[in-house]
Amino acid sequence: MLIIRSLNNAPELAPVLAEWQHQAWGYQTAAELLDFLHLSMQGQALPITFTAHVADQLVGSVSLCEHEMEDHQPADRRFWLGYLFVHGSARGQGVGRQLMAFIENHAARFGITRLYLYTANMAGLYATLGWQEIDRLYYQGEPVTVMTKALPNLREGLPAITDPAQMRDDSEDVFRFNQASKQHTA
Repeated sequence: MLIIRSLNNAPELAPVLAEWQHQAWGYQTAAELLDFLHLSMQGQALPITFTAHVADQLVGSVSLCEHEMEDHQPADRRFWLGYLFVHGSARGQGVGRQLMAFIENHAARFGITRLYLYTANMAGLYATLGWQEIDRLYYQGEPVTVMTKALPNLREGLPAITDPAQMRDDSEDVFRFNQASKQHTA
């Protein structure tokens, strides 16, 4: 069973994640990645990072961020799925898909109706998950594809919470995914 929880519940994992991400991506130092992870644990709604665990072993993470590509994107491209990482030992088991579904649901619960991401080499996979290509450009020295996905407004007629300070941090929540049914419970 896959368990997803806020990095706030296990801050000691931040250095491990930063090192894994640095080794996989290389365009940011482990210290820069660790700074981002610490920022995501400061009690504000965004950025927020969630970790994935199988049998109590860390296997991946995903973050919800604002304006991830800084000035390289228009300001209206505000909310980003970012820092998606699955450890090599857990790849091909649906962990990445479940992390993406989790963060999409997390964002939709706050009335965020559109997410963005960028990828250097996974656009084909993301397209199969409903993401649409909207741009191609060079970012941090490599060609990337910018993608978007419309999300349902789960606030049932209420206005979207667009102020990240009003978004609830789920750091006390633990989500368990049943690998067979792809359903989650809190």
